[in-house]
Amino acid sequence: MRPKRQNQNRTAVVYFGASQQAYLDLINAGDHHQAYIAYIQAPLRAQISREQHQPECTDISCYTVHSQRNRRLRGWGGEIEVLPICRAKCRCCKAVFTVLPSFIARYRRQDTDGCDLNLM
Repeated sequence: MRPKRQNQNRTAVVYFGASQQAYLDLINAGDHHQAYIAYIQAPLRAQISREQHQPECTDISCYTVHSQRNRRLRGWGGEIEVLPICRAKCRCCKAVFTVLPSFIARYRRQDTDGCDLNLM
């Protein structure tokens, strides 16, 4: 029997501005994600450690957009929103990291404002 695979936490939470629209403008810019990649380079270098990369990785400072998926979440008023979430890939070792905007709660289906409402 094979040993159970140990998944690593490969999620970076990045602040994209005071509104969701600032994030969407960056994601939807017509430059093949170049502005997005330039924006996330410094936060990823600060949050992602060498241990989260593959052991043979020699450069942990260069990333590219690997994929994008839509995530459904419940907003402040209970409305369902669909937001794109990008995954970044290390150009050296090919490790993939999820880049989560700071206004989305991890492992939850609400934005952070919706979580605050549930606590009241």
